[in-house]
Order: sequence, then structure tokens, then C-alpha cells
Amino acid sequence: MDDLDFERDARGSNHPSTGSIPEESIRGIVVPKLAFFMQEKLDNLPQAALIDYSFSFWGKFQTENGKINVLILKQIDQAKKELLLKRVQAYLERLEAQPASATDPLETFFLARHLLDRDLFPKLDTRKIISTFEQILDLNKGNQPQLREHRHTIVHALRDWAEHDWLLQHFERKELQWGQKVYTKKAEQHLGSIDQGEMELFLYTAVAILKYEPSYARDTGSEFLERAKELGSELAAQILLEGSGSIAREDRQMANEVVECKANDVFATVTITVKQEGEECYAQAIRFLCQLLRAGFPKSCQIKLTSKEKQFLPIKGLAKSATHRFFANALAYPSWGGVAKLKSTAAKAKGEKADMLKEEAAGVKKKQANES
Repeated sequence: MDDLDFERDARGSNHPSTGSIPEESIRGIVVPKLAFFMQEKLDNLPQAALIDYSFSFWGKFQTENGKINVLILKQIDQAKKELLLKRVQAYLERLEAQPASATDPLETFFLARHLLDRDLFPKLDTRKIISTFEQILDLNKGNQPQLREHRHTIVHALRDWAEHDWLLQHFERKELQWGQKVYTKKAEQHLGSIDQGEMELFLYTAVAILKYEPSYARDTGSEFLERAKELGSELAAQILLEGSGSIAREDRQMANEVVECKANDVFATVTITVKQEGEECYAQAIRFLCQLLRAGFPKSCQIKLTSKEKQFLPIKGLAKSATHRFFANALAYPSWGGVAKLKSTAAKAKGEKADMLKEEAAGVKKKQANES
């Protein structure tokens, strides 16, 4: 764009070239010129050139205070917007009326993004959004691979909404090296100023990330809960401490003079504190775990153990985790089978394998001798 001397206009004739421009010059000089230039280009395009109803033009600039992302131009085609709204509504009506049958993952891909699009729905119907997502998951529960695809699509759309819409309404975001994000609450934000429906949707997003996304995404879910707690959400604080609440308190908590057990289904963790080492302590803890699993607790859970005992099973390659240590401690007692029995079994298996290798080696030697 040789006809637009952005750098000279933004810096001024006496401003030295340092590779960065003052932010106020970017916003006051460069952005308006780019917006005017792009608008001229759009006005000369045929109407069908832009498929989507909305067109956004962003710019990333290096300023004296670091990189900034700036919205330069946004254009909305009202006719296409109205048509899309009608199609979304028609799909929702068809979804409610249809029998219990699986839905197309591609339909969910577009629907999830449309329902969370602030340009389409300035006032989000959060209850309708959550109930629609739950309905889609329920309709597809008979096909596990397809269910996972629908769920991942929904969670990804929710996360995009949370990061690029909701959080930016209430926090200033600074991106550090390696993509790490730091959120600072805006001074005017407090629980009373926040739409409670959107807070509910944000917490729904955090829990979905923690329960269904891969382990590397859990930090994001935890971060969302911490930010909601910072804004004053008691439910966020409760989820962090106790879980979603979908499991009865008597099934997720137990305490007496020998052992204390607490479970959090959102983080899929069970905290076991041994007060008195002994067979009864581990028997009670294992009964607690069995009842917890029967109540619908995630099977791929992690045990956090506080105990003076540090037993480990004689199984090569098995990580020395707290979960491993808990069951090894339990097996130290005769009625649970005993670690000694495991060691004996392992030694026997090792001996049998050695004998088998010796026999195989002897057979090879005999065959070589015959051939010679």
C-alpha cells in the first residue's frame, strides 16, 4: 500500500525509526486510514463475495509498549444476518420436535458457534443454550465416538466464547511468553454488575473443560473457576472445594477417627487422609471408593493420599504415584492379599520366564549342532 505512508504519518517527520509506534498513533492515525482503505475495497466487491454475514478486519501492531491487537473494521450484512437467524430458529424447532435420533456433528459445529455469537444474539439466552447442548449430547449418547465429537465441538465453542467475549468484558488480559494469559479484574466489575445467566454459562464451560477435555486443558478450566471466584461467585468457590454437587454429600465425603475421605468429581480427585494406620482404615476407604464409583464418579480418578506408610507394588514400570501407594498400603494387610504374596508371584513368574529362555537357548544350540 504505497499510497498510504502510515509510518511517516504516525511517527511524525522528526520521530526516529525504532521499529515500533506509539499506541495512540496506531489508534488515531493508522487504524482510521486502514479502515477507510478496506471499506473502499469492500464497497467495490460484489455482494456475494463475502459468504458470512459478518466481516471483521483485525490488525496486530508492534508499539512501544508491546504488541496490540486492534479491530480496524467490522461490517455486518443485515439481510444475511436476518436469514441466518431464521435458519437457526428453524433448526432449534426441528431439534425439539424430532424423535430421539442422532444428529449431524457438522450441524452442531455451526449451531454452537451461532448460539454464542454476540452479533447474532446480543442478549444470550443462556438457559436455552445449555439445554440445547445437553439435548444434543443426550440424542447422541448411543454412539460414543460421535458423542465425543459433538461434546468436543460444544466445549471448544464455549471456550472460544469464554476467552474472547466473556472474560474480556470483566478482565484486562495480558499475554506473556509462550501464550500464557494473565487476567486482571477491571475495577468496576463485581458480582452485582454481571449477568447471572452468563456467569452460569461460564461456570458450565469451566466444568465441561475439566470433565471432558484432555488433561493439558485442565489448567484452563481451573483458571476460569478462579476468575469467577474472584468476581464473587460462591458456586465457583464451591466447585473448587467440593465439585459439581451432582453426587450426594454422603457419597462424596466421609470422616471418622481412623480415616477421612473427600471427593471432587470436577477434578476427578479423591483425597484420603489416614488418621490411624491399620486394616480397618483401608477397608473403609476402599468401601468409600466403591460407593463413589457406583454413584457415577469418574473412573479415571486420582487419589491424593496422606499416610505415613510408603508401600509400593513389585511391578516394573508402574509409576510411584499416590494412587499406587494407597493400594499397595492396603495390600500390606493379609486379608487384602498381601504384598508378600505379590512379591512371591512376581518372583515365580520371573523364574518361569528364565527357565523358558534357558530351554529356548538349549533348543537353538541343539539345532545348530545337528545342522553342522
